Amino acid sequence: MIQRKTVAKIGLLISVVSAQWSVQADDKLAVILNNLEPSLFAPNIVSTNQFEYGSSLSPDGKKFAFVRALARFSHSALVISHKQGDTWQTPTLLPFSGEFHDTNPYFSKDSNTFYFTSRRPVENVENGIFQMWQVSYDGDKFGKPELVPGKINGDHTVIYPTIHTNKDIYFSSIIKGATGSVDLFLSKYHPDGYQAPIEISELNSTASDADPEVSSDGKLLFFTSMRSGGLGHYDLHVSVKQKDGKWGNR
Repeated sequence: MIQRKTVAKIGLLISVVSAQWSVQADDKLAVILNNLEPSLFAPNIVSTNQFEYGSSLSPDGKKFAFVRALARFSHSALVISHKQGDTWQTPTLLPFSGEFHDTNPYFSKDSNTFYFTSRRPVENVENGIFQMWQVSYDGDKFGKPELVPGKINGDHTVIYPTIHTNKDIYFSSIIKGATGSVDLFLSKYHPDGYQAPIEISELNSTASDADPEVSSDGKLLFFTSMRSGGLGHYDLHVSVKQKDGKWGNR
């Protein structure tokens, strides 16, 4: 598990950028980014003196799921806040979380599925590995957790997943033979189950690369990295999809 506190505002920032983005010169993206001002999200309600990270905003903008954890990530649980009018309400524990070490919540773009990663026990899987789970969701009630089918889960950990509109899953992991310590991967959707992870080698560095998020049109990929040239820790990067299908300058 990457021990890093993420800022809930990043998810909203990405939504703003995606909404304003059009297929034009890269300098337009730079202008958008340079004019965005981050601010504390829902102070004293969502953002408190507790350890909060790993957020996801529902497609309708009325539900905000995130993680509350104990120090050093010894345990974490998933909570959710509902928006009433213009006010976010006091977060409550999700009905399937609390007993096990759960993290990385994510609302699907079609609002029918809720994803998360967890160290909850799985037969024949080494303890301590984060596997990816899914829960049916109808906008009001959650179903029972089940493992995401296919080869996305294995003997590697799955963290910081994001599900694109075509159901492909981008995530971070440490997989032997990849570029760095923590790298970015893609697991393509198939009706019979997700395909084996593919390294996004053009974006990975020898440093830690994590937290992928793809714009709804699939043309921008945001991620964090500890690579050189940043401001000193996990910095936010963005890459533009090229004509050949590869991810470009970051």
